[in-house]
Amino acid sequence: MQEIKKKIKLAQLNKERSKQIYENQTRRLNNLIKDAEEDEDILKNLEEEKIRESKQENKKRLMALHSKYIIQQQMKDRSKQREESKYEYMRDKSLVDNIVKQIAEEDLDALRRDKEKKELAKQYMEESYKEKEERRLKQKEMEK
Repeated sequence: MQEIKKKIKLAQLNKERSKQIYENQTRRLNNLIKDAEEDEDILKNLEEEKIRESKQENKKRLMALHSKYIIQQQMKDRSKQREESKYEYMRDKSLVDNIVKQIAEEDLDALRRDKEKKELAKQYMEESYKEKEERRLKQKEMEK
């Protein structure tokens, strides 16, 4: 029972940890999106500057594409991490559900065994009363 409780506690801790990781990754992703939007504004300003500075036009265009690619890769990585966290959460939830189910089954078995013991004790008691009554009747008969 203690081990099951430890497993439940561990599963709950894992669940909470997964939740914290998920929230942290979501926060990071939101920050990354915000940074990406800020980067887009910066890239827009750079494009306007490129028009004025025709000599650096090609170089700045390549830099903008490279930055965009990096941001997209980072967003994909964050999305993958979020999916992994979700998978871990579901796995931990499944473990906890199985443990709870197992505890419920054990409790039902214990109740069933107690009921059987009580019924057996009742049966023994009734047999004992019958035997006692039979002896009493035999003794009365013998006395007659």
